[in-house]
Amino acid sequence: MTAAKLWFGRMGMENTEERNGILFYVAVDERAFAIVGDAGIHAKVGDAFWQALSGAMSEAFAKGKPAEGLERAIAEVGSRLAEHFPRRGNDRNELSDEVSYR
Repeated sequence: MTAAKLWFGRMGMENTEERNGILFYVAVDERAFAIVGDAGIHAKVGDAFWQALSGAMSEAFAKGKPAEGLERAIAEVGSRLAEHFPRRGNDRNELSDEVSYR
């Protein structure tokens, strides 16, 4: 989790206007992952959401289906973002949508 938080900061993900950035961090060699949500989204969904999301991802990874677990988690986060931070006419993409391999 420490590395994930470090990358969250390095990538400037806390710089969104509504503080709703989310990082899915997967460390393949370490066989680990973390989900980091900024203060704005965390205030809306709380610890239980992140724990359930992490649990579902862990289960999928343990079954040898990490891509499916990650895909479902991203979809669930997208639903929550749409619910709590609906699109407005003047919205702009504040963060890159690209996958970063480092």
